[in-house]
Parts: sequence; C-alpha cells; structure tokens
Amino acid sequence: LPISLAQPYMGGGVFVYNTEKSSINDGVVIFNGWCRQHNGSLDVTDGGAVPDINVAQHVEIKRTFESARWNNILKLTFRKGEYLVGVPGETIGTLLDIWGVPGLDTNPQYNLHIDGCGATIKQVDGVWYGNFNGVNYTPFNNIINNSACHHVTIENLTIDGNKQNAIIGEKYGDHGWQIPNYGIRLISGRKNILRNVKTINMLLDGLYVGKMSGSDNLRDDILFENVHSEYN
Repeated sequence: LPISLAQPYMGGGVFVYNTEKSSINDGVVIFNGWCRQHNGSLDVTDGGAVPDINVAQHVEIKRTFESARWNNILKLTFRKGEYLVGVPGETIGTLLDIWGVPGLDTNPQYNLHIDGCGATIKQVDGVWYGNFNGVNYTPFNNIINNSACHHVTIENLTIDGNKQNAIIGEKYGDHGWQIPNYGIRLISGRKNILRNVKTINMLLDGLYVGKMSGSDNLRDDILFENVHSEYN
C-alpha cells in the first residue's frame, strides 16, 4: 500500500513498500523497503537538506545527488533559499561530482539536469584555504565538477565561495595560491549548458573549462546563457 508523508523540508512524497528492498536504506529513495515514487526527479530536501538555516547542508545535498546517480534519476532540484556547505579546517572534496569517463566510470550521468530554482550554495564562514604548516587546505576542490558527461544542464543557481570570511594560509604553487576551489569545473563534457548561473567569491576560479589529457579535439559545444563569474 502507498503511504504519503509530508513534513516541512523533509521531502515528503508517496512511498510504496517493496519487500525485496527491506534491507536497503539510502536515506533518500529507499528507507528499509519503503521506496519513494520520484517520477524521475529528486529535490535536495528529499535527502534532508534545509535552506536558510545556519547549519551546513553538504551531507544532505551530496546524499541526494548520489542517490540520484545510483537510481538513474536525471533531475536534481533545490528549493529556493541559501544552503551552507563546508566545515572550517576540513577538505571535503567535490560537492556534486558528475562523472562519465568512458571505460572508467559506472553509472555515467549523461542528460543530467540540475535546476537550482533560484537557490544559493554558499561556503560557510571560517574555511581554511592555503598552506598551513606544510599542509594544503581547501573547503572543496569543486562545488560542481563534470568529467566527460554529455548533455548536462545546470541552471538557476548561485555558487558563493564566501572568500571574504575565509582564513587564508601561506601561498602554494608557481603563483599565489594554486589550490583547488572551483565553483563549476567542466572537463571534456559535450553539449553542456549553463543558464542563469552565478559563481562568485570563489577562492580559485569561479568557472573552469578544459579537456582531459589525451582527449580528442572535437568541439565540446558548451553554451553559456546569462552566466556571471565575478570576484573569483
């Protein structure tokens, strides 16, 4: 029998019980056999993310994104608001890591659609960036990274690196602080679209476009429409 749940910011929705999945719990789509009826789309609130509170939400956002990957769900949305991410003094890696390198990655996320619906992802105050006692720190290598996935659309989203409130360590690299902290990084993904996107105040590049080593020279056909990358 289906059951409907509707708690504020906890996703809600309709769930149907499947005895074959009674031992599975990913915290988003399957809860010990109770399976979310998602219609091909997940919202980050389905994984427990809450906008506009002073608590980091990267665990919940990433959990929802990973559930979409492993359940072949190709649309991820946000409720409008500000989502804090990161932990001072820790390097977390990549928040949304879209990958599809041929022959390497399982579950490539071709045709993925991320719609921020006007949301902002913002790094928390007090993150460490730079070299501290011989160790390099960054809050995130990337907020969003796409490695070789085709037909990916990212729209209606602001990414704020909050560099004004970061703690800056010593320099590293041939010039300045060459330690990753990209807003959006697109590598060898064809026919990607960025629309109504802002990347601001990142500690390295707001937007980075490149090729994987050894890749072909065919056109990537990346479209930017109303994209602003400022103060990075």
